[in-house]
Amino acid sequence: MIKKITITSFCTFYLLMVLGMIFHTSSHPQILGKYTIFYSFIFLFFIISFLPLLFLINNFFKKSEIIFINKKFVLTPVKKILISTLVVFIAFLFIEISLREKYQNYESSSYTYTIDNFHPFLQSQLARQENLNVNSLGFRGEEIKEQKDKNTFRIIVLGGSTVLNREVPFEQNAVRVLEKKLRIKYPRKHIEVINAGKDYYTSEHSLIQYLFKLQDMSPDMIIQWHGINDMYASCLKEGVLTHGAYKADYSHFFGAVSNIVFSYFRPQPVFQIKLVTVDFLIRFIKDNFFSDIIVSFKNRHIELLAKDYLENKNTVTVHEFLSLSSYRRNISMLIELTKERKIPLILGNQPFLFKMNASVEEVGRIISPQLYCMRQNKYYNLESLLYGIRGFNAVTKTVSEERGVTFIDLESKIPKNLEYFVDSIHYTKKGNEVIAETFYKYIVENNLIQ
Repeated sequence: MIKKITITSFCTFYLLMVLGMIFHTSSHPQILGKYTIFYSFIFLFFIISFLPLLFLINNFFKKSEIIFINKKFVLTPVKKILISTLVVFIAFLFIEISLREKYQNYESSSYTYTIDNFHPFLQSQLARQENLNVNSLGFRGEEIKEQKDKNTFRIIVLGGSTVLNREVPFEQNAVRVLEKKLRIKYPRKHIEVINAGKDYYTSEHSLIQYLFKLQDMSPDMIIQWHGINDMYASCLKEGVLTHGAYKADYSHFFGAVSNIVFSYFRPQPVFQIKLVTVDFLIRFIKDNFFSDIIVSFKNRHIELLAKDYLENKNTVTVHEFLSLSSYRRNISMLIELTKERKIPLILGNQPFLFKMNASVEEVGRIISPQLYCMRQNKYYNLESLLYGIRGFNAVTKTVSEERGVTFIDLESKIPKNLEYFVDSIHYTKKGNEVIAETFYKYIVENNLIQ
């Protein structure tokens, strides 16, 4: 009876695993538009292993005899179960200790951020563990010297996640594309275009970066575009990246560290067991099985939410964004600081996908994975989001003109469709190319590199 239940359970489990692998698509498929080479190899090995494993399980319930150092040992099914349990326990213990050692400096919610990701004044920074081509100075780019060589022309690009742009590979990022184009144009100069963008960074983060790190790197030019994160600073629901009421110094905005902060200060269970092995096993299953079905359900859910959003269900119209004055202060201060050192500054505005005639699919991208702006548990409607981001873009243009620095209208250069945007603000390969080309033309046409 036990044997039959065990074999049935094993076959059911194996069938579920095979189905999970069939209904999965790798992030960067190489074979049949479905799997990576490595995943294909694992899938094939998994199929081939079925019969040998079934044979082992079948023999598990038979009495066996082994001879060890001229002695005969009889292994009953009960003894086999005890030995197997001990082996599994030892293996689990070894894996748990190894993972705890490896991830001892990682936060324990997603095991994504390490202690090197934290910064006492900027909240977070890039760490070399991330798969983004991060160099030793914490920028997404090639390895560079902190003090530049005599023949180097150094451009530093400031901004948030739309400058960092995790959504595309390193070589397709606007900053990298600009660097390669300028190197071809000016072969006698060593051109460096440094990507100093980081997720959740506002104009205040960039100001701190410039003051205490970047100006000491002797930049020959600064480029910056901001807007969306500064807008979020005054429209987020409390508890979503923020704590408490809006503050003009953005001290309410926790950004990238919000999940970790809230998790740390949340009341903890009286009794809990934290097993790193279990965390990784759950993540492994989520990442490698049934992704097609999960994505299909998610897309359907997002489509329904998008339709409700377009019908203005649970939305609100808001024309108040308190952080506009802080944004004006921050970029004005950056202008003053760069003028002090006679460093050319180019300010761009924030490209976006928001539009009143957005399709259901486009709205789905705008509200996914999360529409941050909320008031009284209602989401800001498209009119409010447009009003807000246009207000921040207008401040960028006005302050640039008032202070006599270069302003580039990036927003008008990128068509508002899904060929150029992956979501409300981040760009596809095409979007990145447009941004790189826009800055390239301005720099070359105005002979800014001598």
